Amino acid sequence: MRMYVKELRLANFKSFRGEGNVFEFSPGINYFVGNNNAGKKYCHRSFGMHGNR
Repeated sequence: MRMYVKELRLANFKSFRGEGNVFEFSPGINYFVGNNNAGKKYCHRSFGMHGNR
């Protein structure tokens, strides 16, 4: 079974303050690009917070 993530919304998570942090994804390969210490790793780690079901 495959899962498609359409968007990621982060609110008050690590370096993402407030509720206006929305990342939209396209089918296929997506990249996080940004300066050092911008929160790219935190976006990736936020997927792991849901755990396996």
